[in-house]
Amino acid sequence: MFKSPIEFGKVRFAHKGTFDMNRVLNVISDWINSHEYDYSEKENAEKAVRRGTEAVIKFNGERKITEHLLFSIDGEINTYQMKRKGKLQTGELVVKIAAELQMDYKEEWETSQFMAFLLFLYHNTIMRPTIRRYVEKLDVEFSQLQDVTKEAMELYT
Repeated sequence: MFKSPIEFGKVRFAHKGTFDMNRVLNVISDWINSHEYDYSEKENAEKAVRRGTEAVIKFNGERKITEHLLFSIDGEINTYQMKRKGKLQTGELVVKIAAELQMDYKEEWETSQFMAFLLFLYHNTIMRPTIRRYVEKLDVEFSQLQDVTKEAMELYT
């Protein structure tokens, strides 16, 4: 039984030490753009605190698959106790990423209980094989994004 949205989980990567926040953001945004998602930054804020600087960058990538299905990737990059050393930064870098498959993202079907019931039947009978195929595809893409994020954060070394 399918319910909208289908979530693929949330991941959190943390790194303490020296890092290049701009490189991490560029790698993530380049990956999202190269996979034909519409990339947007929802927030980009920085504030000075006693032990350094804290930054928050929130981003989103969306790709329409059909008139009914939408892949969505939401992410957030946070820094804590950050101090700049030239191009690099020191402190703590935390990256959070979540992915989901949204069905009926335009909310055209849920105007009444009867239409919601028809949508339920549509998802679980007619669209079932198609939805499973797209779930597998998004799962692979989400894993690839996790891998490039880990590489950019140098968590593999």
